[in-house]
Amino acid sequence: PKAMPIHAPFPVGIGGGTSRQTAANDVIVLASYPRSGNTLLRSLMERTTLCVTGSDTRPDRTLSRALAEQHNLVGEGVVHPRSLHPILDRANVGCVKTHWPERKGCLPYATRRVILLVRNPFDAIDSYWNLCVTNTHTESVVDSVYERYADKFRALAISEMKTWVRFHSFWLDQCRERGLDICVVRYEDLVTNVEGTFRDVMRFVLDVEGGKDLNTFWEGRIRHVLGLDRNYKDRQKQEQACTSNLGSYRPRSANYDSNAVQSTLREVPPSVGKSLLRKKRYSGETLRDMHEAADSVSGEGTVGATGSTAQRVSLLKLFGYDIFEQGFPNNVISDDFSGDQIYRGVHIERRSKNSGDGGAPMRVNVGAEIRPHDDPYGRAMTTWRKGETSNDVEPFPTVSRLNK
Repeated sequence: PKAMPIHAPFPVGIGGGTSRQTAANDVIVLASYPRSGNTLLRSLMERTTLCVTGSDTRPDRTLSRALAEQHNLVGEGVVHPRSLHPILDRANVGCVKTHWPERKGCLPYATRRVILLVRNPFDAIDSYWNLCVTNTHTESVVDSVYERYADKFRALAISEMKTWVRFHSFWLDQCRERGLDICVVRYEDLVTNVEGTFRDVMRFVLDVEGGKDLNTFWEGRIRHVLGLDRNYKDRQKQEQACTSNLGSYRPRSANYDSNAVQSTLREVPPSVGKSLLRKKRYSGETLRDMHEAADSVSGEGTVGATGSTAQRVSLLKLFGYDIFEQGFPNNVISDDFSGDQIYRGVHIERRSKNSGDGGAPMRVNVGAEIRPHDDPYGRAMTTWRKGETSNDVEPFPTVSRLNK
């Protein structure tokens, strides 16, 4: 393929195989609950395609600037087809990160194609807590802060479990009801099988249909980005090479032995279930309350539909995240699906092809957020943090996650 300009939309339709005609202004939305791994996936996509990914977060926010300056994600505040930004209004992006409807982004835009990136709520919520109380992407508060604010953290964990369920229910429902293309990918599969999982994500990004493979150019790009020699024969060495290229996501051995939930002594990547295995952030009582909270809102939408008939199923079980009945996180390294689990690896449903006109586009950042207006665990966490730290003059003591 010809060299692509840095702000070009993703090169849809040149991955190999038969591709559909997509609308000129279509953008792929990368939707995720906060702290679910979108920085990792965006980085892999940018390095592979040499195209900038966008974000509907205001570019002047502290965390947005950090992504641009520390993680080289320079597309903050840029959406397709134009951002209305005085400098960036000519910049096009093919994929835009959003946390909508958990919170509203700075600009509205439309989509017919969605990547839904899912991370288990126990790790995501623990990471979200640290994001809120440190106002950074890479710092975690020390254990004494958890101990001092144990009631606050417990209440946040239970409340955020409901937000986590509602967020993913929203996207599954919207894609099914509107006939949008969707690619569901679990963070846990991305870090345990990065090459295979990311290859399938790229098949969706490049709009490769019919189970056909990517062409040799894109296969080579993926292996190059992951630091793989294309002549690797040893699968174990191949997997080690892939994961070692993920920096702080590199797996290390971690065993889980807690009074809250017992688990077999099997090796799992440290970024999978780390709030349970290594950090033990939740008591058994809190974990049960979180499961009950998830079940209490799972019936609010029709989630997990994979055909014309929608079924109301526990969202934790759909993704294999139920600790008590499915054995999460040890089931991540099991070869078998657990109970009602549907999603493992990359789950792609192409619906817009059958809708004639490509499906009615969905407007992102239009309408009400799923959080209550007075939710103390959304943006109000900034006010709480500043009140506890003398307006951030005396921040909570932290340790860098990159060193843990």
